[in-house]
Amino acid sequence: MCIHEFFSQFFFSIFKSFKIELLTILGEYVSLGKVESVLKIHSVIDQICVYAKPTESFTVGLVVPDEAKLMSLASKMVTKEGVTFEDLCSDPLIIKELLKQILTHGLAMGLEKFEIPKQIALIHEQWTPDSGMVTAAMKLKRKEIETRCQIIWKALN
Repeated sequence: MCIHEFFSQFFFSIFKSFKIELLTILGEYVSLGKVESVLKIHSVIDQICVYAKPTESFTVGLVVPDEAKLMSLASKMVTKEGVTFEDLCSDPLIIKELLKQILTHGLAMGLEKFEIPKQIALIHEQWTPDSGMVTAAMKLKRKEIETRCQIIWKALN
């Protein structure tokens, strides 16, 4: 995220830029953007927002899964017929399996164990610019996500 100033119609100056980092209670810095970019390349994850409270020693994540990939994962695990995507997003077995896969993927991609979310919630609604959860460039609007998903965040922490 950059803070900038427009001088005219075509020129602007960047006078400060910063990364979104948090300091955990154990004194570890977590770069949320780095963690999100690494985890986003996991095949089941379509969108992810990682968060950590300064009073906690772990991160948590809101994951918007790829519907087809999640259904494929579920077909290997769930024996029930006619299960909807929304049902899978709240299924504890699916969440537990995806959390294991995220841990394995994150460690393989060079993340430290404290950076990888210890808890996740699956969100079945896509984040789009129309929904106000992301910008036109598909960057997360953290404050908007935090506000709208406040109940979910509290359940994860």
